[in-house]
Amino acid sequence: MLELDVILQPFLQQYFDRLNTGDQNAFIRLLAEADPDLYTWIMGFGKCNDSSLNEIIAIIRNKMSIA
Repeated sequence: MLELDVILQPFLQQYFDRLNTGDQNAFIRLLAEADPDLYTWIMGFGKCNDSSLNEIIAIIRNKMSIA
């Protein structure tokens, strides 16, 4: 999904190496989720049921200035 590429690729390039290991692992796990779910969570239209992914989603939203 192009909309996700526009958000996640720059996040990966700019911030991934600065994340701690736990957040890096959460980001990798997040990428395994279905695109429609990722879009919903990252855009803030819904909340992920996996609480362990919510922190990395919040980090992405914050770093990429998604209000």
